[in-house]
Parts: sequence; structure tokens; C-alpha cells
Amino acid sequence: MRPLSDVIQNLGANDSPERFKRIYLLLAFSCLVLILALSFTVISRQNKNNLIEDAGFHSGKIAAALLSSESDIIQTKTIDGIKTLAIEASQIPSLDQNIRVFLHPFSIVKIKIYNMSRRIIYCTDQSLIGKSDRNNLRLANALAGQRQTNIKDMQSVTDLADEKRLEIDVAEVYVPVRDEQGQIVGAFELYNDISDLKIGFQRHLTSSLATIFIALLFLSFTSYVVITRESAALRTAYQLLETLATTDALTGIYNRRQLLARAAELYSMMQRSRDKVTEGIGLGVVMIDVDYFKMVNDTHGHLVGDSILNDLTKRIETALRPYDVFGRYGGEEFMIFLPNTSRDEAKMISCRVLNAVSGQPYHAGELPLTVTTSIGCTWTDGSDESLDTVLSRVDNLLYEAKRNGRNQVFCRF
Repeated sequence: MRPLSDVIQNLGANDSPERFKRIYLLLAFSCLVLILALSFTVISRQNKNNLIEDAGFHSGKIAAALLSSESDIIQTKTIDGIKTLAIEASQIPSLDQNIRVFLHPFSIVKIKIYNMSRRIIYCTDQSLIGKSDRNNLRLANALAGQRQTNIKDMQSVTDLADEKRLEIDVAEVYVPVRDEQGQIVGAFELYNDISDLKIGFQRHLTSSLATIFIALLFLSFTSYVVITRESAALRTAYQLLETLATTDALTGIYNRRQLLARAAELYSMMQRSRDKVTEGIGLGVVMIDVDYFKMVNDTHGHLVGDSILNDLTKRIETALRPYDVFGRYGGEEFMIFLPNTSRDEAKMISCRVLNAVSGQPYHAGELPLTVTTSIGCTWTDGSDESLDTVLSRVDNLLYEAKRNGRNQVFCRF
């Protein structure tokens, strides 16, 4: 059987209409299933994010109101030199009664209050008071100042009325607590009953998928009528759209979006295989800016400027390896990602690019024109920093090269 890509490419006038229709219907059905599956995944993920955001927001408001109303019982004290939440044991019964009354209108089924030592100083399930939760990463993040939310499906929870409620969906929210100076002094953990919200989101998911399904059926039928007569034009348009989505219209290399997407892939791959790679081998990142390019455009016109960018692109490509990722970052700025590269190799390639760009004059009509670049170069093995951090660093290095006189490579690893 021929690959599907070959089937699509070989569709033409010699194919019978019935055969072409069968192929199109197969493709339409496959696309319909794929789009519905992707839509289900995206909408489900968005619904979950909405649940998390909604539960986190309301839990934060409830925790702040509760802390304010019970400030005479839930106090901030300094213990062993650390400011932390504290509750007198004798006041727990009174606090428990107040909390149950306070939380009755809300969908909170359980609450815990932690001090800075990760010890539970209050809980609606009083058998947990005094216990410590040392290995709870979400609690640790909350005590570091980050609100944390986790969705748990079909949980068995004892609610505030001490009635066991089976199989409810719960949003477990950790809310950091700060004192008047903004210092973290503890954390609240609130269990939100989100069963009704989930039902609402599931209805939204069903109606959204139904709408998408109907729209796709209509679109498929319309496309079926058109594509039988306009297959060649449609195929050309698709190829053009695919090219426009990934390449820079002027130079033919990767555009900014595709360049950064490829960089993210390289970075993720490098991090996954870090333990299998020789030490000192990582990802080189190079940023290039054409010196005084605005002056070139203003003096010789934009057509000459475009011609220079095209020529410069070809010169840079001659200095690169086949597997290096090269693209136009914007305007007269370019970026290169050098996979499986050492620090010395990254610097060497950057210098090679610098020489390739300025080695021969360019042409502004009949006049020769010297063009130089400023280059920032860095390197990472991805062990302790994000790609955004690396991009910010190489951008700063580029401007260091400019501040130090241009027409040079400025490296820092």
C-alpha cells in the first residue's frame, strides 16, 4: 500500500472521480476524528485549568476572610526565631465551631492550617491536629509563597457536618498566609467540592464537541463539493500556507515562530538525554545583528537592504553545519542554535559566521558596500536554567558586542 502522503501528492486528472471521492471521504473522516479528539483534549484541559483557577481564586478569598475574622485566635508568633501561625490548644474548640459556621455557605468540605514547621495546628478532622506533613511538595511550595491547586476525582471526604460523602470531586488548594509585612507565616489547605462545577464543565464539553462536529460536517460537505473541481488549486494553497507558516518570506529560512519552536524541541531533547551525553556537550546559542542596517536602508533604499539580507543569509548558511538551526529572529536580527556543541565549537562557529558575513563586500547597485555584524554567543547544557534564561543572556551578549565597538563576537558561558 502506498503511503498516505504519496496518495495525496499523486491525486490528479488521471484519477477517476469515484476513486478521488473515496479517498477524500477517508481523509475527511480521519480528520473529523482527529479534530474531535484534539478538541476534546484541549477543551478538557482548558476546563481543568478553569477549575483550578476558580478553586484557587475563591479559596484564597475564603482563607483571607477566615484569617481576618479569626485573627484573635489564629495569631502570628515568633517561635525559635521564626514567625509562624499559632493557635492555643484551649481555643481550638471555639475556632472549630466558628470555622464550621463560617464555611457553611461555601463548598468547602475540609480545611487544614499549617505553621511554618509544616505541622497541622488546626483541621476540621481533629485527629490530624499536631501531625506533620514533611514530604508534601505542594505544601512546601505554598510555604514558599506559591498557591497550589490539585484536582482529585471521586474522593471519599468527611464534610464539615461530619457526614461521610462518597465519590465527590475535590479541588485541594494550598494558600500561603502572609503577615502584615508580607512575610509567609503558614498555609491553609482547603478542600473544595467541585462536583457541580465538573458537571457544568462536562456539559460545556459535550455541547462544544457537538457544535464542532456539526460545523465540521458542514465544512466537510462544502469542501467535498469544492475540492472535486479545485483540487489542484487547493493543494497549491495548502503548500503555500505551510511554507508561510514556517519560513521567512524574504530569506526563505525559519521565521521567528518556527525558529523558537525548533529551539524548544532541541532544548527539551537535550534535557531528556543529559545523562547520555558527553560532559561539555550542549547547545550553543548565537544571536546576530547587522550593524547600522537602518543606515543602509536610509541611504540605499529598502530593495538594496533586502538584497543584502538575502546575500547575508546565504553567507551565514555556508558557515554552518547541516544540522544547525538557523532563522530570522526579526528585522536584521538572526539566531542560530547549535546542537551537540562544545563551548569552543560554539565560539569557533560564531567567529566563522562573522568572517563569512564581512569577508567580501556587498553591492548597492554598482557600488561595493561593506557590511558587518555584531554577534552574541553563549552555551548551555540545560542543567539549571530555562531556555528563556539562555535567550535573555545571548540577547545581552549581543548588545555587549555592540557597546564594545560592533563587528565582533562577544561570548560568555
